[in-house]
Amino acid sequence: MGIRHIDYDKCVRCGRCVTYCPQDVLRADEDKRPFIVYLQDCQSCFLCEKYCPAGAISVSADRERRPILPWKI
Repeated sequence: MGIRHIDYDKCVRCGRCVTYCPQDVLRADEDKRPFIVYLQDCQSCFLCEKYCPAGAISVSADRERRPILPWKI
């Protein structure tokens, strides 16, 4: 699942979540508000949630795991 919610009422637009994301999941718009670009790449590392000074980001540890299927010819 990864990032569950970004509370824009709490967000102070500091950009730390975008900076600390190791997988480039978040980007900032022209007003420096973060938004999710690649949710499927989120590793649920909680760095964005940890470094957010306002507590505006919530991350879920639950990840969707798809079964690995064999190659079919």
